[in-house]
Amino acid sequence: MMKNVINLKDKTFYLKKVAFYVGYYLILFVFFYLSLFAISGYSMFFYVFLFLILAPLIYLGINLFLDKKYPDKKYEDKKIYINKKKVMYDGKKSFILFIVGAAFILLLVILGITRFSGSTLFNAKKLSRQLPITEGTNEEFEEVFSYDKSEVKLPIIDKDLAFRLAEQTLGNYGAQYTVNYDNFTIISVIENGEEKLYRVTPLEYSGFFVSLNKMKTGSVGYIKVNVETQEASLVEVEGGIKYLPSAILNYDLNRKLRFNYPTKLFGKYSFEIDDEGNPYWVIPTYKNECALFAGANSTGTIILDAVTGESNYYKIGEEPKFVDRVCDTTLVDRQATNALKYQNGFFNATIGAKRDVFATSDGYNYFIKDGHTYYVSCITSVNNNDQTSIGFVTIDLKTKEAKKYLIPGITEMRARDILMLDESVKAQALDATWPILINYHGVPTYFVTLKNSVQFQLACLINVSDGSVVAMGNTLDEAAKKYESLLASKGEGNIEEFEITGIVTKLLFRESAKEIDFMIDSLTNEYFVVRIDLSLVARFLKIGDKVKITYQKSQSYNYVLKIELIE
Repeated sequence: MMKNVINLKDKTFYLKKVAFYVGYYLILFVFFYLSLFAISGYSMFFYVFLFLILAPLIYLGINLFLDKKYPDKKYEDKKIYINKKKVMYDGKKSFILFIVGAAFILLLVILGITRFSGSTLFNAKKLSRQLPITEGTNEEFEEVFSYDKSEVKLPIIDKDLAFRLAEQTLGNYGAQYTVNYDNFTIISVIENGEEKLYRVTPLEYSGFFVSLNKMKTGSVGYIKVNVETQEASLVEVEGGIKYLPSAILNYDLNRKLRFNYPTKLFGKYSFEIDDEGNPYWVIPTYKNECALFAGANSTGTIILDAVTGESNYYKIGEEPKFVDRVCDTTLVDRQATNALKYQNGFFNATIGAKRDVFATSDGYNYFIKDGHTYYVSCITSVNNNDQTSIGFVTIDLKTKEAKKYLIPGITEMRARDILMLDESVKAQALDATWPILINYHGVPTYFVTLKNSVQFQLACLINVSDGSVVAMGNTLDEAAKKYESLLASKGEGNIEEFEITGIVTKLLFRESAKEIDFMIDSLTNEYFVVRIDLSLVARFLKIGDKVKITYQKSQSYNYVLKIELIE
């Protein structure tokens, strides 16, 4: 009779054990399914997860060994039967639990030490070499950053205003979908042979039940905002955008990526479209180069079709032509800072002589040309109050090629301050966008727009060297015309000079009374602009005068440098 009781207890015991371990590993699977960490030696979570998998198995194995060694001590009632062997049995099990717990704490300590050993304190020089920055020439700067309306597109509205337009474009879809500010990428697209500058973002599900209802059909499409013309449109995608950060289960973008690439480390992904308007997710990948958990460096990119979920991995330089951003901007920004600050070591940059220690400015912006997106930021000192710059660091986000151009001047923040301190700007309480660096007729120039909380107000151009040449206009063309006039009056810029002779046929005095627009018979349909303080001839110019003109020809008008009367 006693034997049957013991057998029943034995069965119950093992059933409880099996139920415990099944439940335990089910919880671990759910944890992995939700957390989606990389199964990689470069991930701290992986080591913790591996320990959580192995520890119960080790504990179970030792218990089975003890049970075999002490077979009759498992179910004895402690109140009835206690002897030396029983105490030894329970003590060994308690000791094993203690060892497992101590091992877990030791693992956390080792992981913490490993992470700390990868810090800048121990790896400053190595981190400073992750982004090789070569010195660019003035010729290279002019070639890449030269502003030409046929090649370079400048955004009239910034991300905030574009996002407002995107939200307004939702219309009837507003109840089911939303747009995500973080996934609102600026890209260049070739449409009908012409490069266009857009910000694009997919329509995300507005909630769990919408996602559950539509996960097999997908989101209706995406919104694109032309940041030059301020036109916004909703583009419906055939087949629906199924793979989104807001999707659930296996349609979740992060889960799709992790299950397809379990060992890859992912950077910040971006949403892009190709020249035919097909939507893709672009996911930069990286590896850690300092003590397992630090020193992230780009390795390539994953391109995932947002409709079908098909994906491919590409090394840097092998990705499809339409992709604008192969490198994670946050990563290269950090690498640029390390390269400028720690080239002579950690202590030199912190408590030492601070020889050749520089930093990027308070922010960065993008310059887009010929399908390449360039990260651009000033190079300044580590003094937060310093608003002067020794030049710029630029990084091609497609190739990761980094250059520094030693062009001294004011920082982007100082340029914003100059514009916002203008009396008319203060009166309207306008805000300045982060400047974009361009080369305008050989003059390094910041392009900035002024806005209120609702819309674009003014386009501005300001010279980098000292911020003394400032031009504002209701349009970029208007600001450019004023800027060229100011540059010409100071003898700056490399605008070609011409000479012409003719008879004045038309005069137009500007409201400012400081300049005169006029036309001559030998060059019809083109205006000349002359400052009245240039000479007495300019001040007393009248219709019928025969004049010899030396001028600079711009995109929209001709600025007079010298004017003489001919008898």
